[in-house]
Amino acid sequence: MSKKQIKIALAGNPNSGKTTLFNAFTGLKQKVGNYPGITVEKKTGKSNFSNDIVAEVIDLPGTYSLFPKSVDEEVAQQVLCNNTDEDYPDVTVIIADATNLRRSLFLLTQVIDLNMNVVLALNMVDIATKKGIVVNVDLLAEELGIPVVAINARKRKGIDALKEAIVNTLDKKPKKSFLDVRRIFQGVIEKANEIRGIENDYASFLALCKQKLSGEVFNRCALNQLCKKHEIIPERAQAKETVKRYKAIDKIILSAVKKGAPVGRYQFTKRVDDLLIHPFFGYVIFLSILLLLFQAVFSWSAYPMELIDSLFTNLSIWTADALPQGMLNDLVVNGILAGLGGIVIFVPQIAFLFAFIAFLEDTGYMARVSFITDKFLRGVGLN
Repeated sequence: MSKKQIKIALAGNPNSGKTTLFNAFTGLKQKVGNYPGITVEKKTGKSNFSNDIVAEVIDLPGTYSLFPKSVDEEVAQQVLCNNTDEDYPDVTVIIADATNLRRSLFLLTQVIDLNMNVVLALNMVDIATKKGIVVNVDLLAEELGIPVVAINARKRKGIDALKEAIVNTLDKKPKKSFLDVRRIFQGVIEKANEIRGIENDYASFLALCKQKLSGEVFNRCALNQLCKKHEIIPERAQAKETVKRYKAIDKIILSAVKKGAPVGRYQFTKRVDDLLIHPFFGYVIFLSILLLLFQAVFSWSAYPMELIDSLFTNLSIWTADALPQGMLNDLVVNGILAGLGGIVIFVPQIAFLFAFIAFLEDTGYMARVSFITDKFLRGVGLN
């Protein structure tokens, strides 16, 4: 008896644990290629979901929304919005970072509005708990109208429960749309559906916003005329929809997510953060670090600079004595060696400076500097 073949798409924000979940599903049964005509990596793999179901798992490029701003995001949009695409899934699994749920839910709610079979995989719940963020999974599932499963992709916890939820969702569409775009743009979405010949409100809204939905042939001119008739500017329509979507998301976050005090090292990190981004002490610490940085660069680099200067001086004296007097002597001593010495002597300063900057970047301090200086610099156009 042959097993039932299904397709599962993994979608989510970059760095949400999507690829880790893909590896947990597929193990070594992976295939890497490129999407047709685009040099964007395409990962697919096989996974046994039950005794009679085998899934082809597709790891879509990371995206923040269905309004793409890069080629990677465009690929994810085309797969999710085009039911004739070879990678169009039977079930879409949205992987959300539990520590930053608000941002992850934006993409999820868009996919729900496409009337797809959706499961939310809530990743990094353990880290969120340590940070004082407690997510009521059952309430979140009730509010969204879709299955929500808490997982830890790195430790492979909750994977079996996620597989079960995916199988149970195969023939179940979301109970309701998350955001009713018909109500927001009255009289427009219905006509857009007629022009496209497909009854999908949110896909028609994307088409009105001039999103290119591959695989569809519809009258672009007619859609433009529809926008003109109802005075709809695509960019403003997108912004209006985004604001309303986030307002609805914020209500869910308020009821399903509670914030408490962080524990362990996250408690220490929170206290340090409060100090580093303080409206007064944050600037004092920043200026002190800059002073320390430049003082260290000049003082610590003095020793290797003196060593390099001494090396080139001795080398020049030895070369001047070794070569006969003349143009060749002047070229090597006063030209090549003097020029090289003048450049190489600054290498220690540059090395120390970049080492300090790399350290500040890797520790996350530069991001906090950006945060505290943004308001000040925004006034002169340097946000």
